Amino acid sequence: MINLILLILKILVIILASILGILLSLVLIVLLVPIRYQLYGEKKDEIRLEGKASWLLHLIYLRFTYESNKFIIRLRIFGKLFYDSQNYNDKKKKIKREKKKKNKKVKAGKRRGKKSRKVNKENEDKVRTSREIKENRIAEEAADNVVGKVNPGYIHEAIDDIKDTIIEKAKEEFIEEPIEKAMDKDKEKTDKDKRDNSIMESIDGTNETEEDSWDFHKDSETYKGLFGKIKAFLQKILKIPKKIIELITKIKNSIKKLYFIITEILEKWHKIKAFLKNEVNKKGIKNTFRSIKKIFNHIRPRKLKIDVEFGTGDPCSTGQLLGGLAVFYGYYGEAAHIVPNFETAILEGTIFCKGRIRLFTLLIICIKLIFNREFRKLIENFNAFKEEL
Repeated sequence: MINLILLILKILVIILASILGILLSLVLIVLLVPIRYQLYGEKKDEIRLEGKASWLLHLIYLRFTYESNKFIIRLRIFGKLFYDSQNYNDKKKKIKREKKKKNKKVKAGKRRGKKSRKVNKENEDKVRTSREIKENRIAEEAADNVVGKVNPGYIHEAIDDIKDTIIEKAKEEFIEEPIEKAMDKDKEKTDKDKRDNSIMESIDGTNETEEDSWDFHKDSETYKGLFGKIKAFLQKILKIPKKIIELITKIKNSIKKLYFIITEILEKWHKIKAFLKNEVNKKGIKNTFRSIKKIFNHIRPRKLKIDVEFGTGDPCSTGQLLGGLAVFYGYYGEAAHIVPNFETAILEGTIFCKGRIRLFTLLIICIKLIFNREFRKLIENFNAFKEEL
């Protein structure tokens, strides 16, 4: 029994060890096997780019191309196409086309429905008009029958009564009322004439006094106008110092705001300077830059070939650009063949680069940086510095 339990435990340990071994080997493969990349670019009439990236003997293979304003990405895993942006875009286009077709069908159905409704309305209108015509005919026939049955003697008596009432109203409106109005107007005229005569008699004695009063009234009006103008002018003059004071206060407030802004900027600048001058922070920044430089040196292409002809159309600016590119000569060296054109504006050429990226080396660089004492102190100081700001 004990031998059986030990055998089972042995088998379990072997299975766990094999699983751990497989996982460890997979992790080592992922970390140690490099990702290889290759890039080719060309610029003549149009820009054309072609790139490849593969891992573990093309088990994972990525390819991208850019040509005639189209960017296509293809990803293969274990030789099978896993993702294709062109097919994906085609599917999207198909879905959009199907949606457009459906919308067109719905719109066509709505139009047909509207047309059928219009036809139904026209038919209903025709039926209504025919009904109304029939009803009118029936009403006319009934009226004719009624008129035929009514006694003509009663009709003549009703007409005579209507004539008498019309004649009486015409007499009242056109004969009696105009005469009464004319009489009232004559009385009003006579009363007015009497009043005017009495007023003229009283005016003959007091003519001179009215002229004097009129002149005085004119003088008072001119006096009031001049006084109003002077008053308005004085009010404007009195407002000037108030406006000057307001302008001075505005300038003062703006100067205060500007002073506070400048003082805040200077305080921040002094804090930044103090943070950068700290010895621990300096060492931490140096270590970060070193690690970034190592990562860049590891990622950079092992093979590089550049063949470019460029020109801005201006000899002066072309020479300045050539001087700027000469600064990077230590990096690209003999791999680049750059030809300046001082006559025409041109940019043509080809670029080819090839390299590899190993995740293990990147991981080691990052681990070294994380466990560095100066770098950790730099992060702590940076967090404190952020809170101060």
